Amino acid sequence: MQSLGVNYQSNGFYDEMLAPSGKPRPAYKRIYDHLNALGPGELERRHGLALEMFRNHGITFAVYPDEQGIEKVFPFDIIPRVISAQTWKRLEAGLKQRIQRTKQILRVFLALANPHVGNAQGLVQ
Repeated sequence: MQSLGVNYQSNGFYDEMLAPSGKPRPAYKRIYDHLNALGPGELERRHGLALEMFRNHGITFAVYPDEQGIEKVFPFDIIPRVISAQTWKRLEAGLKQRIQRTKQILRVFLALANPHVGNAQGLVQ
């Protein structure tokens, strides 16, 4: 069976799964091994099934300038993105920080739009 990485070239672009050496990055090792065991043919078959399912369930969009006016399936990648625990921890902290800041901003907007509420909460001086 041919490896998924045979003759693969990233052309200088960053690849989430494969390092420049062509070896899977540590976070992707398990999924790479699984996908490699499936083989390119099975992976392509499953991608086709997913496309068919998306089409059948209406996960599509229309490109109106397109002369054919055909509904197109939303582009997607059958290979999932893997986020390491370390990266996720950093992302989670940033997301929590942004959510808190957004809540603060919304409270100020609410207080400015409704001064009697803002005065009661001490947000408007």
